[in-house]
Amino acid sequence: MKSKHTPALKLLFLSGICATLGLIPAAAEQVIFTEIQYNAKAGDPDFVEITNNTGTPLDMGKWYFSDGIDYTFPDFNAANTSAHILKQFETILVSPVDEATLRDAYPNIPEDTRIFGPYSGALSNSGEKLTLSDKNGVVMTTIEYNDGGKWPAAADGTGHTLTRINPNLSNGEWRNWEASAQPSGTPGRGPATEGDLPTFTTEIAETTSTWKYDQNTANLDRGTEWRESDFDDDSWSEGAGVFGRNSADPFNTPWTTGGRFTYYLRSEFQFDGLFSSAMIDIESHLDDGVIFYLNGKEITRFNMPSGAINFETPASSGREWQELAEIASGIDISSALRTGRNVLAVEVHNRAAGSSDIAFGANISITATESLSSPLSNLVISEIHFSEDDQIDWIELHAPGNSTVSLSGMALATTRSFKNAVDLSGSVAAGGYLSVPLTLEVDENGDVDLFLIQGNSVIDAVRLDRDNSEETFQSFPVGEEWFGGAGHTRDSPNDPVSRQSSIVINEIMYDSPSDHGTAE
Repeated sequence: MKSKHTPALKLLFLSGICATLGLIPAAAEQVIFTEIQYNAKAGDPDFVEITNNTGTPLDMGKWYFSDGIDYTFPDFNAANTSAHILKQFETILVSPVDEATLRDAYPNIPEDTRIFGPYSGALSNSGEKLTLSDKNGVVMTTIEYNDGGKWPAAADGTGHTLTRINPNLSNGEWRNWEASAQPSGTPGRGPATEGDLPTFTTEIAETTSTWKYDQNTANLDRGTEWRESDFDDDSWSEGAGVFGRNSADPFNTPWTTGGRFTYYLRSEFQFDGLFSSAMIDIESHLDDGVIFYLNGKEITRFNMPSGAINFETPASSGREWQELAEIASGIDISSALRTGRNVLAVEVHNRAAGSSDIAFGANISITATESLSSPLSNLVISEIHFSEDDQIDWIELHAPGNSTVSLSGMALATTRSFKNAVDLSGSVAAGGYLSVPLTLEVDENGDVDLFLIQGNSVIDAVRLDRDNSEETFQSFPVGEEWFGGAGHTRDSPNDPVSRQSSIVINEIMYDSPSDHGTAE
């Protein structure tokens, strides 16, 4: 096998090695590029994010882009004497469209973020040099990004952005850039830290939302399978809330009683975006008790006894349904929620089997804190195998962490629009490898773009330049270098046979004793 990333020898060999190890920080830049949307999803505008990386206000009057797009910042204006000042640690955006259009495309832009433009020209989808200079032509910051090599493939046309990792390290090389954790990125927010991550709220259901439901007319013990995300509920009925029965009250979906304790409901929803934590709020029209599950895990119960319950467990007390009850407020669901497909399962219990009334309807919202960590941390593509007709016929996934990773809601695609996505199922054991048989077409020229997605979020992305003679690609170490060639290690750790380099570094004297005259 041969490596697909073979660096050229450098004249400054030791300096190159130190830079690779991250030992030489870049000279501090006052102004930096912090996020670039250079190939947005169809219909969305690009943008460039710029941050003042100092505690000193800077005069940016007549600053201009000397490479890349064409835009010059306004000069001093007597009617607004501070408009040309880039405030300390301020983040601004430069847009190809007017401010209203950009905010409409990216509603997460903070209200106080200043937006400049429109610029003319366009950011190159294949990469280019982008340089910001002051009015005297002095370069303030520059980057030469690319859509190949080791630049993040997920930032090229999937909706994710090119995002700077560390504001105090080099602006110009791929090691300090990654694909944004969230689709559409975080325009206008600047470099993120754990302490200032934004939150976002998603409305999951309202009292009149549609649910799948089972009145359990056969009075059966449903066990626990019905609450799992992969349970087949095709035979269940469907209706809108509020659900219930009481001779004096109208309901959108009438239920029957007939001596039953328990009624079951399920609702599927998509949750877009990666998150570091998530809380749920629930208020409900309810008669009498209820238990909520998210992807098979209990998240809260109300007016129900503690401990194990079954389909004949009565609610703790009777209650009237007309007044909304607070079921959950800020309950942590971080371990149960998934990016992509989720299933809420609800069991409603009556106080007594002979009761003539039952009711359920709920307002449900989730507030999540965005994730600062790389979206590539939980699951990665580790091996790709090609058939004799040069199409992908199986892909191996690896879970490098300490937890089993469910594939529910995930898919694999070879197009940036995800139109040819193939849904996945099952799970990958902690530290394990799982090959997925499937058929995915690739370009005739040998280029391979492969995306592991969950909802609209890219979990991992691989871009390879393949010779048609190469049967398989293996990543070693997993998630880093890719090697193409013959043979495979399906469902087991990768070990490309020719990954060993013919040139190795076996000793470095980086700080010799000065009194011995020893050369480094």
